[in-house]
Amino acid sequence: MKKQFIYFVLLLAIPFSMLSQTHIDIEDVEVEEEGSFDPKKAVVPFAVVTEAPRFRKCKKITGKELKECFEKTLDAYISKTLVYPKEYKTEAIETKVYVIFNIDREGKIVKIRTRSKRKDKELFEKEAIRVISNIPKLKPARQKGEKVTVSYSKVIYFSL
Repeated sequence: MKKQFIYFVLLLAIPFSMLSQTHIDIEDVEVEEEGSFDPKKAVVPFAVVTEAPRFRKCKKITGKELKECFEKTLDAYISKTLVYPKEYKTEAIETKVYVIFNIDREGKIVKIRTRSKRKDKELFEKEAIRVISNIPKLKPARQKGEKVTVSYSKVIYFSL
């Protein structure tokens, strides 16, 4: 009876101990050793890059203001360039397209990926890709003084 009780307690405890391991603290994440940073291979998230990519309009700005300028200029560019697909105008659909792309070490837009809840309306995704792929060449981002590739995500809203 005692043995069965121990097994029962273990059966209850094991799943709970597994669940407790699903949370990852920042302290648990392995950090690259000092000096192992390779700017040619690194893809740095926009949120943590020390010097954001630059549009010409953001020429003399640094720090947090540079990131804000980048985002405002990108929003303005998208608003000016985005065209609602004429095939869907009669339906007047409102939707969002999630776009993730990289800005490489030369300031070019690469690896554009999209996701939308409306899989039957692929023209929204195609339009988002068209707009993002036509972003003018940027001054590349920097991390630790070196040019790096930056990943950026954006939600593009379509409405009439």
